[in-house]
Amino acid sequence: MPYYVIAYDISDTRRRNRFVKTLSDYAYRAQYSVFEMKATHDEMEKILPKLKMWIKPEEDSLLVYEFTAEDWKKHIRFGTCDSKDSYVTRDFLVL
Repeated sequence: MPYYVIAYDISDTRRRNRFVKTLSDYAYRAQYSVFEMKATHDEMEKILPKLKMWIKPEEDSLLVYEFTAEDWKKHIRFGTCDSKDSYVTRDFLVL
């Protein structure tokens, strides 16, 4: 199952809050505008439209990076992002 890093920059506070509320149902907040998650491709096909509805392409940005499990093992965590309360320890995905 792939891992994803989702980063966003949404200018409007109301849309940003709704975006974060939606994404929080599926992913772990690693930093203020960065989330991490593990999901199948089918799950991502269902999640992305829910996220895109809060994005205005002329004002905002949404970046989604996909990693294989093997590539994900190479990532490094340091500082406050090195939390035991990460998405890796959560055994659920809300759809």
